Amino acid sequence: KDNSGFATIGGVLRDKYSRWILGFNWFVVIFSILNAKLWGIQEGLAIALDRGFNRLIIFYYSQEVVQVPL
Repeated sequence: KDNSGFATIGGVLRDKYSRWILGFNWFVVIFSILNAKLWGIQEGLAIALDRGFNRLIIFYYSQEVVQVPL
């Protein structure tokens, strides 16, 4: 079964006081919902690192993502 299609990925970066720094959102071609979730996290990390942030905490509300083996 082919589960590919389009999805939206996005996220928000905040400082240690929960103040908004930036947000991102765009359409991507995916092969699974899990793929889209992980892609969003990866893009958020890349943006944060490109902007010089080196201490990060990731909040994500998906048990499926948290349990992905590395």
